[in-house]
Amino acid sequence: MKHQQKTRGADLRGARRSAVMGLVAIVLACCVSTVARAETWPTHRHDPQRSGVTSEALTPPLAQAWIFTSKHRPNPAWHGPARRDGWHKTENLKPKMVFDWAFHVVADDASVYFGSSADDKIYCLDAKTGKQRWNFFSDGPIRFAPTLADGKVYVGSDDGVAYCLSAADGKVIWKYQASPKDHRLAGNERIMSLWPVRSGIVVDGPAAYFCAGLFAFEGTYLCAVDAQTGKEQWKRRYTGVCPQGYMLASKEWLYLPAGGSSPAVFKRENGKHVYTLDGAGGAFAVLSDEALISGPGNLGTLDAFKAGGQDHIASFAGNMIVVTPRMSYLHTDTELSALDRTRYLELCDERNRLNRRIDAAKKQLAKANPDVDYDPRNAFHIGTYKDDNENYVFKGLIGEVRVWNVARDPAAIKADMMRTLSDRPKELIGYWRCDEGAGDTVADTVGKSPGKLIDAPKWVEAAERPGPPSGKALAFDGTASYVVAGKDAILRTPRDVTIEAWIRPQEREKWSGIAGCIWDSGSTESGYGLTLDDVTGVWFGLKTGAGEIVYLSTGPDTIPLDQWRHVAGTYDGRVMKVYVDGELKASKEIFGPTTESPEEITERIRGLEADVARISGELPKCVGWKRHCKYPYSLVLADQTLYAGGTNEVAAFDAKDGKTLWNEKVSGRALDLAVAGGRLIVSTDQGAIYCFAKQ
Repeated sequence: MKHQQKTRGADLRGARRSAVMGLVAIVLACCVSTVARAETWPTHRHDPQRSGVTSEALTPPLAQAWIFTSKHRPNPAWHGPARRDGWHKTENLKPKMVFDWAFHVVADDASVYFGSSADDKIYCLDAKTGKQRWNFFSDGPIRFAPTLADGKVYVGSDDGVAYCLSAADGKVIWKYQASPKDHRLAGNERIMSLWPVRSGIVVDGPAAYFCAGLFAFEGTYLCAVDAQTGKEQWKRRYTGVCPQGYMLASKEWLYLPAGGSSPAVFKRENGKHVYTLDGAGGAFAVLSDEALISGPGNLGTLDAFKAGGQDHIASFAGNMIVVTPRMSYLHTDTELSALDRTRYLELCDERNRLNRRIDAAKKQLAKANPDVDYDPRNAFHIGTYKDDNENYVFKGLIGEVRVWNVARDPAAIKADMMRTLSDRPKELIGYWRCDEGAGDTVADTVGKSPGKLIDAPKWVEAAERPGPPSGKALAFDGTASYVVAGKDAILRTPRDVTIEAWIRPQEREKWSGIAGCIWDSGSTESGYGLTLDDVTGVWFGLKTGAGEIVYLSTGPDTIPLDQWRHVAGTYDGRVMKVYVDGELKASKEIFGPTTESPEEITERIRGLEADVARISGELPKCVGWKRHCKYPYSLVLADQTLYAGGTNEVAAFDAKDGKTLWNEKVSGRALDLAVAGGRLIVSTDQGAIYCFAKQ
């Protein structure tokens, strides 16, 4: 019996031990699982796509663990924009180059790292205590966060050098200078290289990528080096590229923000420039599988472009955005919102396709009724054509100019060019014979557009001129003299037109106007007319409502100097033609026939515009939630919790509904956030770095 009791007692004690050991195992497993879920924050905004997203669950409320305060506040390269953009009439501009207004941090479970724009150092802090473990001096301001990979710290400096340091003690493993010369100058109130590294360093796979350069005329070097040894893999020099923002990387492409202008895109395998996007500019950018989003422009606008392409997908009002496979979270100065990004981009893509169809239909409509396009600022001129800054004047003699509101055939042109038109057909809407011989006007014998002589073209005898036997002509000096015949509506023929002139050029000019109402200022083009080029070919120019001005040439050396020639250009709504002495020299079909009437095309455009309006009405429904928010400076996502930085405060929000979960005071604007090892690291523009951890 006693033996049985002893055995039973032993069994009970064994059971208790087993239970305790099982409980310990469960606790240890939970601890191991918790540690396994903790992530690092190895580069600015977590990864080479700058997503700002980590799967680490950092659940508030959090308590302050430590503060590190730098002896010197950040010394930014750019302190902010002008108060207004007078050229674009834009007020209250957003700062676009805020990449170094705080010390941007990276972190792992053991350490926090950052570079200083104030004292040119890289710092390593103990992640548990905030105490300094080591620092390393570069020879210039460090304006971008370092990158952690394989026990190494990669960082670029305004001294033009990319450094690879040991994460354990800060010793140099390798360094690389992209530029061929180590030239320094005073810039941004500091001494810096002509080729500062202002792209951050992307380490993805075996290579490290970065860009050195700032001044377009000095060139910029885009580099790929072996991440372990620093050995150069490739390097390309570009002009016109001014990197100022964190580089991003996908499997095929490198994206380089350019601060005040739009991001440039390069091939990752060799650094070849592919294209530059057309956006609002800014140092912020984030990359997803579907889109590159950059901004915030002058007014807080984020532009989305199709990843690997130039197609503009959408624009958002926002300072910064966090992208997940399904949802996006973005904030403005006053709001934080969740957006069903997949549905939103689908709708935007459909709307863009419809808008492209509308544009194509409008061009088709113009081709169905391709009227000549006029700028109301311009008049009909003889001896010049104008843009808004300059006259392109003719040097030589002009004996006669005619304008018709029909496209004349070559037989009619040849028959009438040799005689004076006394019968004045109704299709003739302008006729300047230039045979007055004296005075300061040229009569329009059929219309109401007499020409006024400007800067005294000279009346000369021209008895040798073929054609109508007037024996008179106007001589233009090629410097300032011309004739302006006014803006009479009769000369603004709706579609069909013929313009003719007798000319005797005396000098080769790059461009000079014979007659017409051409207006070509680069941004504005309109009208029709005849011009002469420096290889003595006549050009007939024409602008319709369907596109840019089209020029058609008789060809080089078809108009000899100091010889009279009759020149003409015609347009019948489809085909342009140009003649010399009644002989066809060139023709061009600029509009083909259409199978739809203008009324049918117009109705189709209305239907497409209705579809666009319907889709635009669907877009607001993609917003899952929207909350008032006073934290506009930084935004990251840790599992299901959003963290945002504001002025003197940082806060947490539930990503499911936007409800505030926690907030805490800091000193200054919280411009940078990182989550690693169960900690939230906050960096402000006062040079303070805060660590918050689970209570």
